[in-house]
Amino acid sequence: MSIPDNDRIADPLDRAAAETESMITAALSFRKPTGPLPIGECHNCGAPLVDGLRWCNKACCDDWEKEERKLAAAERE
Repeated sequence: MSIPDNDRIADPLDRAAAETESMITAALSFRKPTGPLPIGECHNCGAPLVDGLRWCNKACCDDWEKEERKLAAAERE
């Protein structure tokens, strides 16, 4: 999102909010994903996925993370 022209912004708080949103968007574009890389299928259930996705829905993501925590805990024992 680009910062709108000053005449279109009502007050300094609106300008600050627009600038903050712009900075957050820029920072998120450089963030590296954590966890497994996309492989074309859901890491939990194996359902086929479009490029860039790792799980088919939030429930599968949650289940996968729960299993990973169990495996990590078992390795520490």
